[in-house]
Amino acid sequence: MRSLNWLDPLVDQCGFGRYQIELLVQTCACGFASAAIFVILGSMVSHLPLQRWGVTRAEATLLQSSIFIGVTFGTLAGGVFADRYGRRSAVLISYVLLIVSAAALVSVQGYFMMIAACFMFGAVGGFSLPPMNALLVENSPSGRRGTLVCLSSFMWFLGELYGAGCVWFLGETTLPLPGAPATGFHWRACFVLGFLPSIPIVIYAFFSLMESPRFLAMQGRKQEAQKVLNVIAQKNGVVIPLFPASPELRDRENQLETAEAVKEAPTWQETFKTLQIIMVRWPVNVSTAGLMVLCIVCNFAYYGLIFALPQILHDQKGANSLLGGASVQVFVVTLFKIPGIFAAFFLLQERNIGHKSCLGALLGVTAVCAWSYPKLIGMGYMTAAFSSACCLKLATSAAFIILYVFVLEVYPTQIRSTGMAICTMVGRLGSILSPIIHSTAVAYGGHHAYFMTIAGFSLFAGTVALGLPYDTKGRPLGEGEESETSSLMKK
Repeated sequence: MRSLNWLDPLVDQCGFGRYQIELLVQTCACGFASAAIFVILGSMVSHLPLQRWGVTRAEATLLQSSIFIGVTFGTLAGGVFADRYGRRSAVLISYVLLIVSAAALVSVQGYFMMIAACFMFGAVGGFSLPPMNALLVENSPSGRRGTLVCLSSFMWFLGELYGAGCVWFLGETTLPLPGAPATGFHWRACFVLGFLPSIPIVIYAFFSLMESPRFLAMQGRKQEAQKVLNVIAQKNGVVIPLFPASPELRDRENQLETAEAVKEAPTWQETFKTLQIIMVRWPVNVSTAGLMVLCIVCNFAYYGLIFALPQILHDQKGANSLLGGASVQVFVVTLFKIPGIFAAFFLLQERNIGHKSCLGALLGVTAVCAWSYPKLIGMGYMTAAFSSACCLKLATSAAFIILYVFVLEVYPTQIRSTGMAICTMVGRLGSILSPIIHSTAVAYGGHHAYFMTIAGFSLFAGTVALGLPYDTKGRPLGEGEESETSSLMKK
């Protein structure tokens, strides 16, 4: 494998500015659409023609699980494809498939067709994640990569907000839309609105998205990599960096490539060693197990609130008089991700508060809010219950952000991608099982049982967070000689 250490200073010299913001827009179509459709689907389950399709409402919740199963398989495929054929190609292919999945969702004629369309849509969203994140990270200066990733999360939030707005508009509108069902809620039109903003982004990306300079340099296409760096520098208004094409550099690269060719890295042995470090050796194995639990619970609580709250609010007669109806309440609760983002930013910047303490406190707040929500509903305190749902959204959003920063910092560079991938993929179980557990809990114990489940899981996860072997805040990213995790690579 070619060494690309010489490329990092060039990317840093290109600066952070207009190019990265344009890149954020070019790569956000799938994420924005995914967030919007997640919210829309959670709100329209009761409006689907379930009786005509011959399915129950509980069976309809499997639509949401099929999305996350698709995301799981799509993420694996997208990562392999992006590493082999390029990040740009993977993003553009995901955009083509996004249009296909949108057409499938809008035109479905039965339950099993809807299951297939949801699976396809989830797979497309998962397929786009690895190349999108790779483009964002590899085109940003080392000191600003976190900024671009946070902005990417904000674009996801805008998609959630837009999806809630679509539900609100179509739920309250009196416009005589053609083809509206007997319930009055035009779910096909809602799907169309959910995908609509992504279409101009897709067109824009096809004509303007550029490949990662790091991927081009890795493929030996240095002239193309230099052109990309020149464009980055020009758009950011900085001096174009001098691309190292000297004879000395060529000789150095040839020496490195020759040494690596002789070495013949044993792929399967290296993979086994990495898995052994992550799953067997202390303290990484304990950290990995704990982070898996945290990822599962955060996915379960976060997506459970997105999917379950609209259905719960529609079932609560007393809640429908608050703020003008259930659709408005879903929209307002979605807004509370903004203070969640600000809370996470503050906690991450505060030097005296570690990640373990932050996660323990936020998951504790999640448990209290989940426990109090059905209690307040039962006592008739609708305003207090609604406030509890807003705080639940805030706490889960902040915990999600801090958790993924924690996951990135636990592992050294040699095993960081593998470690994060394992934790993230296991965490998908929480989102896949969330609608299934919701329907089961509601069937046997009502909405109270479901929120008690969230509260119990969150309390357990908060305890796990506080019991992790060590905190990573303020520590090196596993690169120093004295790092506990870095030393494992030498054993």
